[in-house]
Amino acid sequence: SMEVLPPLSRVVRSLVELSELSEDENRKLELKDQAKRMQGYLMGLSEVSELKDEGSVYWLERAGKKNQIIHLRSAPLDIASVLRRDLFGKQTSIIMTSATLTRKGKADCFKSQVGAEEVKEGIVHSPFDYLSNMQVRILMDSPEPMSGNRDPYLNYLVEAIHGSASAMEGGTLALFTNYSDLKYAYHHLLPRWQKIGRSVYAQGEGFSRSELRAKLIEEEDALLLGAESFWKGFDAKGPCLSQVIITRLPFENPSHPVMEAKTEILAEAGKSSFIELTLPSAVIRFRQGVGRLIRSQADVGDLLIMDSRILKKNYGSQFLSELPNPNYESLSLSELLGE
Repeated sequence: SMEVLPPLSRVVRSLVELSELSEDENRKLELKDQAKRMQGYLMGLSEVSELKDEGSVYWLERAGKKNQIIHLRSAPLDIASVLRRDLFGKQTSIIMTSATLTRKGKADCFKSQVGAEEVKEGIVHSPFDYLSNMQVRILMDSPEPMSGNRDPYLNYLVEAIHGSASAMEGGTLALFTNYSDLKYAYHHLLPRWQKIGRSVYAQGEGFSRSELRAKLIEEEDALLLGAESFWKGFDAKGPCLSQVIITRLPFENPSHPVMEAKTEILAEAGKSSFIELTLPSAVIRFRQGVGRLIRSQADVGDLLIMDSRILKKNYGSQFLSELPNPNYESLSLSELLGE
């Protein structure tokens, strides 16, 4: 790997030599530390430029406000073998807990993904009374979110969020699968919410996640629009979060390098990446999103699912079967708005 980037190799060598020549103990340690860091960069660059591991996928990513920061990324395509060897094979006690590890009441899918096939599983049912405490409504006439002309969908999105959230006495969390739809909704809802004297907040509009949570709890009747990290681990108990809106079923971006590479492997084996990958991970994320609503035994709330594909597509039943309350009402936008 030292031959890959000769100038960087020379810097590493010079740092090592300088550290050996230095008589000042602190400087010696500092130079050694920097040499070690540079060596790490060198190894990373050489791994990416030579695509060293056949079992990994490598890609470049732009980041930062002006897209001027370039990240070199790599990810292993199979983590099961590594975890089997380095974690489960170590004869140590391990407990893995989560509310969303199972599918159809079994953890098989998760166990094979992480190499924990031999691990015992136990399923504990929720202490919450979802049948009494959670109302589920599904909109049945939402336009196709991915159609060429997105205006009908975006207008529908804004009207449905505005109508359902402004009718709530408490607060609402609307979950999005992408930032462009979130931004569109925010800018169109803001003037309407200012008119009714209530706050609307959005991820990426000046506040951190913990500040947004504090505002939702403090104001008790705000509307919060969130994407990725708000689907999981976001906790706001009581009436400040009286409604969760799932704007779209949370399918991952199929063009992400890791998804693309896994899709290629499955295609070679004659398997469908949608059935094996996309659908299972979307169902888990859907469950995580639904889980934002009822956070304690006394909590009550409304769940509004805006994606009509859950009723119309064959795969919809896989999402519906994971609802904690299976009794849902399907309605049109005009019925929702009371027209």
